[in-house]
Formats: sequence, structure tokens, C-alpha cells
Amino acid sequence: MLMSIFNLIYLFNVKPFVEISDNYVEIFEELTVLGVASILPLFTDMLDDSDTRWDLGWLIVAVLFFNLFINTIIILVNMWRTL
Repeated sequence: MLMSIFNLIYLFNVKPFVEISDNYVEIFEELTVLGVASILPLFTDMLDDSDTRWDLGWLIVAVLFFNLFINTIIILVNMWRTL
């Protein structure tokens, strides 16, 4: 999780990609990784309620599907622009 935070700081400060949209996509990806990674420790014995763990699992699935949806739209838009 710490590497994800450092990577976000790097992306915000350096902006390594030529296209600004690529920088935004990479920041979105890293925020997704950071969000999921911050939920994962709750699956240990820290949280006793299995219903809450179940709901958090579905939250992770929803976040990953949202990420997949956004990336698919980005790919389709980029394909449309090249036609």
C-alpha cells in the first residue's frame, strides 16, 4: 500500500506520460489499487463479523468491475478516434 501512495505522488508530480489522458488513467488505476488494498486488512481477524466481510468482498468486486468498465470505455473511445 505504501508503494501505491509513493507511485501516486510520483504520478502527480512528474506526469511521466506524454498524453495527459494517460496520466489520468494511470492515476485512476493507482487509486483503484490503493482503495482495494486499504480494504484487504479488514479480512483478517481484525473484523469478526462475517456479514461485514461478505459486504466488503462485494465492494471489492464492484470497485474492480467499475475499473474494468472505465478501462473498456477508454479503449473503445481510443479505437473510435483512430478510425
